[in-house]
Amino acid sequence: MSSKLPDPKKDDGKKNFGGNLQVDAGGGSKIAVYPNPADTELVMEVSGYEHLLVRVVNMKGDVVHTRPLTDGTYKLDTSAWPAGVYFVVMIENGAVIKREKLVLSH
Repeated sequence: MSSKLPDPKKDDGKKNFGGNLQVDAGGGSKIAVYPNPADTELVMEVSGYEHLLVRVVNMKGDVVHTRPLTDGTYKLDTSAWPAGVYFVVMIENGAVIKREKLVLSH
């Protein structure tokens, strides 16, 4: 899968959040993670997944957050995390379906 971010100026009918992560897997399955860059909160919108795990990893490879997700909107408090670059990894049924860079700036 490509790690290219959606073009916020392109009107392709999808819900784009500027330079933020969006995965449209077809069949009604979608993941959106925003804002990017983030400050003190990260929002994750999920629909169409039954066994999705989200994992946030820092540049040293340490897992700083893991959470199973089902349909819904989730807010993640990032205020205690140091500013820097992280990776948001989406895992479905044990397989990585998407990995994206997240910039955290306070």
